[in-house]
Amino acid sequence: MAPSAAPSASPSATADPFVKCMRDKGQTVPADREIGDAGDRSPAWQAAYRACQRFMPGGPDRRVSGPSPEDIAKLRAFAVCMRAHKIEMTDPLPDGNMKIHGRFEHANRAQLEADPVYKAATAACRDRLPVDPKEKG
Repeated sequence: MAPSAAPSASPSATADPFVKCMRDKGQTVPADREIGDAGDRSPAWQAAYRACQRFMPGGPDRRVSGPSPEDIAKLRAFAVCMRAHKIEMTDPLPDGNMKIHGRFEHANRAQLEADPVYKAATAACRDRLPVDPKEKG
């Protein structure tokens, strides 16, 4: 489904301490905070999120909450498998993100997907990843 047009900023959106904190740190955050699925997961975004997380009302049921402990365990198994296939990858952070180091550290998505070593590792390890609920039949 294509994203709808962004709503205009309202006075309540700019009064939201979490949104204000994220924006003060240079990050774009929709007023409705629907950032769990499409949020930028760059190091700068992650740092801003960690710094601003204390302003999030509603606790762990918010869409921006991290993966479950079960999913973190699956991501860790994926990272171990990738390392066994010559891809230098960290274990997952609490937000589920992992970093790739070594010769792939600065590769973009297209470069990764075109590399035969990375493709083979991903194919061998894919079954260890958590299943996205949207992908379940």
